[in-house]
Amino acid sequence: MNKLRLLLAVMLLMVAGLYSCSKEAGATGATGATGTANVMHSGWTTLRMSYNSTDSAYEQTLAADSITQAVLDSGVVIGYIEYTNSASQTQVENASSYMEEVFGVGSVHLYSAYYDLTGANYRYIIIPGGGAMVAGRSANAANTIQGYTKAQWQAMTYEQVMALLKKQ
Repeated sequence: MNKLRLLLAVMLLMVAGLYSCSKEAGATGATGATGTANVMHSGWTTLRMSYNSTDSAYEQTLAADSITQAVLDSGVVIGYIEYTNSASQTQVENASSYMEEVFGVGSVHLYSAYYDLTGANYRYIIIPGGGAMVAGRSANAANTIQGYTKAQWQAMTYEQVMALLKKQ
């Protein structure tokens, strides 16, 4: 009988111990403001393209330390040019409309077969994918970032990207 009481006492302690270890959801805190942590951009760089007669193209290479292999593998890099149009208005447009951009680890190579963009300003924006993306905006199994594919991000205007990232 003493063994039975001891066994019941041990079992009761085990059940109590298991119950006390169960996790209950705590109070949910206030939702914070959507941010743009981890989204990076370069400063505006004035282009000084040089003509390469071998390629018949205007070219320039920019240092871009923040472009890493992880960004190239799972994020998106978008380039924009800023210039003053014939009506003396400042315009910002997707650089891929005017030149080829080759993003590499630590660099951006710019090639333009038709336009010498010397004097225009250039900026790139890095939107990391995967777990490094902004909270609530990570890449998912469909390979989208905030619901858009890499190609869709790259086709967006500067204003669209800024509105989506709430960074104006």
